[in-house]
Amino acid sequence: MKITHIVQGYYPAHGGTEYFVKRLSENLKSVYDDEVSVLTTFAYNIELFRNPKSKKINENHREELVNGVNIKRFDVSNKFWFVRKILYGFSKLLRLPLKEYFQVYYLGPNSSEMKKYIKGISGPSIIMASSFPLMHMYYALLGKKEGVSVVLHGALHVEDKENYENKRIFEAIRLCDSYIANTLFEKEYLIDKGIPEDKIKVIGIGVDLPLEGNKNREKFRNKYSIGRDEILFAFIGQQAFHKGILNVIHSFNNLTEKYSNLKLVIAGAPTSFESKIKEELAGLDKKNKKRIIHLGVISEDEKNDILSGCDIFVSPSCRESFGITYIEAWSHRKPVIACNIAAVSSLIDEYEDGLLINFGDEKELESACVELIEDSYLRKKLGYNGFNKVKNNYTWDIVAKKFRDVYLNLNK
Repeated sequence: MKITHIVQGYYPAHGGTEYFVKRLSENLKSVYDDEVSVLTTFAYNIELFRNPKSKKINENHREELVNGVNIKRFDVSNKFWFVRKILYGFSKLLRLPLKEYFQVYYLGPNSSEMKKYIKGISGPSIIMASSFPLMHMYYALLGKKEGVSVVLHGALHVEDKENYENKRIFEAIRLCDSYIANTLFEKEYLIDKGIPEDKIKVIGIGVDLPLEGNKNREKFRNKYSIGRDEILFAFIGQQAFHKGILNVIHSFNNLTEKYSNLKLVIAGAPTSFESKIKEELAGLDKKNKKRIIHLGVISEDEKNDILSGCDIFVSPSCRESFGITYIEAWSHRKPVIACNIAAVSSLIDEYEDGLLINFGDEKELESACVELIEDSYLRKKLGYNGFNKVKNNYTWDIVAKKFRDVYLNLNK
């Protein structure tokens, strides 16, 4: 089968969608020998779409074959980003009818090269684009013609109403041939928006199950001198405000007054919010500074070492379309603490495989942490049940096959 995936960035770019499309593409090639191409940009992150000074992936990566996947990167236009920002700002302020259009135009990526290439894709083939609210999702529909079907994977963050309550998103979903939702909640949300139920398939995201189980538990702990009796909390994800990192730091700081055997590791791609995180860490007393390990971008191996070595995974994010880090933690049999938002509560069954709190409620976060600190049986139960949920629903082989089944049904 001939498949084209469209995404805003691709390895070595960082991000959940970027990683998801990479693994999906490689699985379809390695398992089914499909002809898979990825259309993307030179962006490490979406800041390039609005900031000409942002770091770019090297030009040598414009066209390359990686793990059997054909990758094509396209230039983006960001010279007039400030004009786009003003147009969007004024249209929003004045509630102009074109506000939604200017919003998409501002967010980018703007790439005439990519648009032209997509228009030339011929069938029989499948185009799948991920994810909203970015402009390449609308580019994908330019390829919709006889013999070419378009699938959209939206990954809607419905709590982010400014970016996702855009009528153009729902118009695009109505025009595509099939839509893949991450959760049952997302499907029901779209049905309420008037999207036909039979167009929506619920699949989710995949992860790898560690082959060696928890045999690497000591690797990370030994590297950072974490004792066997110490309880290690882990946060992994984009280091942004909405992820609740400051709440984690504050709660951890309070908990150490009662529990002296706690450690915390924070890891993930930095954002412009990183300076605030560093400021908070700098304000801690000397003892607690030593208890917190603050890392930036980490490799997949390093992430697995952290998840294998930690005791509790905590990520109280207020905006998620799914929550891939939760199933990554579950794959290592670790309990998770997350926010009680619609998409996440559709994934996590409270007191079965995780605990849910309200965003920004640090007392509630501390209480959830105390429950897991003091109850080793509960930790094991939540981690074990989470592992079984992943094994039965969210391995890459399962997820890739479900995506491919959607593609095949459209190609009949």
